[in-house]
Amino acid sequence: DGLRSPKELVALGEEAEERGGYFIIGGNEKVVRLLAGVRAHFIVGLNRATYTSRGPMYSSFATQIRCMRSDCTTQTVTMHYRKDGSCFLRLSLYKNEY
Repeated sequence: DGLRSPKELVALGEEAEERGGYFIIGGNEKVVRLLAGVRAHFIVGLNRATYTSRGPMYSSFATQIRCMRSDCTTQTVTMHYRKDGSCFLRLSLYKNEY
């Protein structure tokens, strides 16, 4: 199966917990790393106490979705739930948050 235990990896001079690797393919160096990200087009419910510092009416609750365009660029949109029952939509455009 090609999978080795952390102890076997260390014995071979590898990092025990690192996902990915370093390869030479056709004379070119390649680095492969595992990056974890939120799945695209999937709504996630959040409960973060830090959201309450955004203003007196903000609750700790929000939902978030990462939308992906056909060119694989993404936009994350967050909907904050407020204490008065309304919602506030937040997104970033050109590194500015609206």
